[in-house]
Amino acid sequence: MRRLLNFIDGEFREPTSNKWLEKHSPLNDEVIYELPDSGEMDVIQAISSAAKAFEKWAATPAEERSQILNRIADLIDENIDALAMAECEDVGKPLSLARKLDVPRASQNFRFFASKILHKVETASDMDGQAVNYVLRQPLGVA
Repeated sequence: MRRLLNFIDGEFREPTSNKWLEKHSPLNDEVIYELPDSGEMDVIQAISSAAKAFEKWAATPAEERSQILNRIADLIDENIDALAMAECEDVGKPLSLARKLDVPRASQNFRFFASKILHKVETASDMDGQAVNYVLRQPLGVA
């Protein structure tokens, strides 16, 4: 039986509760894998890890972040068949649709944001000669 794990702080982990949910195939209702029945402690650990990672990510130059996002897109493209099959098994979608639409769209989204991150948009507006209103866009992090 395949088991999916939580990915927290750079490592795969079992749920702290050691409880699991069964994923049934939409095709024949057979159990195809188990996934973590994550609880409060798992969520707290994930949020803490994400907050720490955000500090490093926000300090990473835009060009490097863009390269990382493009590398993720490359990996999606290189693994299109496996990802399409996983989507098909998970939701019962036709394989051809997952391969032609869903997985390529994921890659396109990463490439879009890899490009977008390189183009800063900041605005300054004159407020009837009384003041200048500046808009500065910066990453906010984990909400």
